[in-house]
Amino acid sequence: MKIITEHVKDYMKVKGLSGIKGIITLILRQLRVHFFLKLGQILPHPYLRVLCFRCIGVNIGKEVFIGLDVIMDTLFPELITIEDYAEIGDRACIYTHSRGTLPLKKIYPLIIQPVKISRGAWIGAPNVTILPGVTIGEYSIIAAGAVVVKNVPKLTVFGGIPAKKIKNIDQSNIIMH
Repeated sequence: MKIITEHVKDYMKVKGLSGIKGIITLILRQLRVHFFLKLGQILPHPYLRVLCFRCIGVNIGKEVFIGLDVIMDTLFPELITIEDYAEIGDRACIYTHSRGTLPLKKIYPLIIQPVKISRGAWIGAPNVTILPGVTIGEYSIIAAGAVVVKNVPKLTVFGGIPAKKIKNIDQSNIIMH
Protein backbone atom coordinates (compact mmCIF):
# COMPACT_ATOMS: atom_id res chain seq x y z
CA MET A 1 0.00 0.00 0.00
CA LYS A 2 1.38 3.35 -1.06
CA ILE A 3 1.22 6.04 1.68
CA ILE A 4 2.38 8.93 -0.48
CA THR A 5 -0.12 9.16 -3.32
CA GLU A 6 -0.10 11.89 -5.97
CA HIS A 7 -2.86 13.72 -4.08
CA VAL A 8 -0.83 13.60 -0.86
CA LYS A 9 2.20 14.94 -2.75
CA ASP A 10 0.09 17.83 -4.08
CA TYR A 11 -1.18 18.63 -0.59
CA MET A 12 2.29 18.47 0.94
CA LYS A 13 3.62 20.79 -1.77
CA VAL A 14 0.85 23.36 -1.13
CA LYS A 15 1.49 23.21 2.63
CA GLY A 16 5.27 23.42 2.20
CA LEU A 17 5.86 19.98 3.71
CA SER A 18 8.52 17.50 2.59
CA GLY A 19 10.37 14.41 3.69
CA ILE A 20 9.59 12.18 6.63
CA LYS A 21 9.07 15.18 8.93
CA GLY A 22 6.45 16.50 6.50
CA ILE A 23 4.66 13.15 6.40
CA ILE A 24 4.58 12.95 10.20
CA THR A 25 3.36 16.56 10.43
CA LEU A 26 0.66 15.79 7.88
CA ILE A 27 -0.51 12.65 9.69
CA LEU A 28 -0.62 14.37 13.10
CA ARG A 29 -2.46 17.37 11.66
CA GLN A 30 -5.04 15.20 9.94
CA LEU A 31 -5.58 13.13 13.10
CA ARG A 32 -6.27 16.35 15.06
CA VAL A 33 -8.55 17.77 12.37
CA HIS A 34 -10.57 14.57 12.03
CA PHE A 35 -10.88 14.15 15.81
CA PHE A 36 -12.30 17.65 16.29
CA LEU A 37 -14.42 17.42 13.12
CA LYS A 38 -16.09 14.20 14.30
CA LEU A 39 -16.53 15.58 17.80
CA GLY A 40 -17.97 18.80 16.39
CA GLN A 41 -20.48 16.82 14.35
CA ILE A 42 -22.04 15.04 17.33
CA LEU A 43 -21.79 17.24 20.42
CA PRO A 44 -25.25 18.14 21.75
CA HIS A 45 -24.72 21.88 22.23
CA PRO A 46 -24.00 24.29 19.34
CA TYR A 47 -21.49 26.25 21.44
CA LEU A 48 -19.38 23.09 21.84
CA ARG A 49 -19.63 22.38 18.12
CA VAL A 50 -18.36 25.90 17.38
CA LEU A 51 -15.39 25.33 19.71
CA CYS A 52 -14.47 22.12 17.89
CA PHE A 53 -14.56 23.81 14.49
CA ARG A 54 -12.40 26.63 15.83
CA CYS A 55 -9.91 23.97 16.98
CA ILE A 56 -9.47 22.79 13.37
CA GLY A 57 -8.82 26.34 12.18
CA VAL A 58 -12.22 27.59 10.95
CA ASN A 59 -12.55 31.35 11.53
CA ILE A 60 -15.82 31.78 13.42
CA GLY A 61 -17.40 35.01 14.70
CA LYS A 62 -19.70 35.55 17.66
CA GLU A 63 -23.19 34.13 18.13
CA VAL A 64 -22.70 31.55 15.36
CA PHE A 65 -24.86 28.42 15.28
CA ILE A 66 -23.54 25.21 13.71
CA GLY A 67 -25.95 22.27 13.34
CA LEU A 68 -25.33 18.56 13.66
CA ASP A 69 -23.33 16.49 11.17
CA VAL A 70 -21.75 19.52 9.47
CA ILE A 71 -18.69 18.73 7.36
CA MET A 72 -16.04 21.39 6.86
CA ASP A 73 -13.05 20.98 4.56
CA THR A 74 -10.46 18.85 6.34
CA LEU A 75 -7.43 19.91 4.29
CA PHE A 76 -7.89 23.69 4.34
CA PRO A 77 -10.35 24.54 7.15
CA GLU A 78 -8.44 27.77 7.82
CA LEU A 79 -9.87 29.09 4.53
CA ILE A 80 -13.42 29.00 5.92
CA THR A 81 -14.78 32.17 7.53
CA ILE A 82 -18.15 32.27 9.27
CA GLU A 83 -19.06 35.77 10.41
CA ASP A 84 -21.16 36.92 13.38
CA TYR A 85 -24.76 35.69 13.73
CA ALA A 86 -24.51 33.21 10.84
CA GLU A 87 -26.25 29.84 11.10
CA ILE A 88 -25.18 26.62 9.43
CA GLY A 89 -27.93 23.99 9.26
CA ASP A 90 -27.59 20.26 9.85
CA ARG A 91 -25.57 18.19 7.38
CA ALA A 92 -24.15 21.16 5.50
CA CYS A 93 -20.87 20.59 3.65
CA ILE A 94 -18.37 23.40 3.11
CA TYR A 95 -15.38 22.76 0.85
CA THR A 96 -12.36 24.97 0.13
CA HIS A 97 -10.68 22.60 -2.28
CA SER A 98 -11.56 20.25 -5.11
CA ARG A 99 -9.69 18.17 -7.60
CA GLY A 100 -10.24 15.63 -10.32
CA THR A 101 -9.03 12.07 -10.32
CA LEU A 102 -5.45 11.48 -11.42
CA PRO A 103 -6.45 10.70 -15.04
CA LEU A 104 -8.49 13.94 -15.11
CA LYS A 105 -5.89 16.09 -13.35
CA LYS A 106 -5.16 18.19 -16.45
CA ILE A 107 -8.85 18.95 -16.95
CA TYR A 108 -9.75 19.36 -13.26
CA PRO A 109 -6.61 20.46 -11.40
CA LEU A 110 -6.41 21.09 -7.69
CA ILE A 111 -8.42 24.20 -6.79
CA ILE A 112 -7.97 25.85 -3.39
CA GLN A 113 -10.18 28.88 -2.66
CA PRO A 114 -11.63 30.41 0.50
CA VAL A 115 -15.29 30.25 1.50
CA LYS A 116 -16.98 33.07 3.40
CA ILE A 117 -20.36 32.94 5.11
CA SER A 118 -21.14 36.57 5.85
CA ARG A 119 -22.81 38.17 8.83
CA GLY A 120 -26.31 36.94 9.57
CA ALA A 121 -26.45 34.47 6.67
CA TRP A 122 -28.54 31.35 7.14
CA ILE A 123 -27.48 28.09 5.54
CA GLY A 124 -30.67 26.03 5.62
CA ALA A 125 -31.02 22.46 6.78
CA PRO A 126 -30.52 19.83 5.67
CA ASN A 127 -27.81 19.10 3.15
CA VAL A 128 -26.56 22.38 1.70
CA THR A 129 -23.23 22.07 -0.13
CA ILE A 130 -20.97 25.10 -0.58
CA LEU A 131 -18.10 24.74 -3.05
CA PRO A 132 -14.68 26.46 -3.10
CA GLY A 133 -14.49 30.20 -3.76
CA VAL A 134 -18.05 31.01 -2.72
CA THR A 135 -19.08 34.00 -0.60
CA ILE A 136 -22.55 33.97 0.91
CA GLY A 137 -23.65 37.61 1.29
CA GLU A 138 -24.86 39.26 4.48
CA TYR A 139 -28.33 38.23 5.68
CA SER A 140 -28.83 35.83 2.78
CA ILE A 141 -30.62 32.49 2.98
CA ILE A 142 -29.61 29.25 1.27
CA ALA A 143 -32.50 26.82 0.87
CA ALA A 144 -32.28 23.21 2.04
CA GLY A 145 -30.49 20.86 -0.34
CA ALA A 146 -28.90 23.63 -2.42
CA VAL A 147 -25.50 23.28 -4.08
CA VAL A 148 -23.87 26.71 -4.07
CA VAL A 149 -21.33 27.11 -6.88
CA LYS A 150 -21.17 30.91 -7.19
CA ASN A 151 -21.30 33.96 -4.94
CA VAL A 152 -24.62 34.86 -3.34
CA PRO A 153 -25.37 38.60 -3.05
CA LYS A 154 -26.47 40.02 0.28
CA LEU A 155 -30.16 39.99 1.18
CA THR A 156 -31.16 37.23 -1.25
CA VAL A 157 -32.62 33.74 -1.09
CA PHE A 158 -30.87 31.10 -3.22
CA GLY A 159 -31.86 27.47 -3.74
CA GLY A 160 -31.62 24.52 -6.09
CA ILE A 161 -28.90 22.57 -7.87
CA PRO A 162 -26.98 24.60 -8.82
CA ALA A 163 -28.28 27.30 -6.50
CA LYS A 164 -30.01 30.21 -8.20
CA LYS A 165 -31.65 33.36 -6.95
CA ILE A 166 -35.21 32.80 -5.74
CA LYS A 167 -35.98 36.27 -4.38
CA ASN A 168 -34.67 39.35 -2.60
CA ILE A 169 -35.06 39.90 1.12
CA ASP A 170 -36.54 43.22 2.27
CA GLN A 171 -33.90 44.84 4.48
CA SER A 172 -36.61 46.34 6.71
CA ASN A 173 -37.28 42.79 7.96
CA ILE A 174 -33.69 42.34 9.21
CA ILE A 175 -32.87 42.89 12.89
CA MET A 176 -29.41 44.41 12.65
CA HIS A 177 -26.87 43.62 15.39
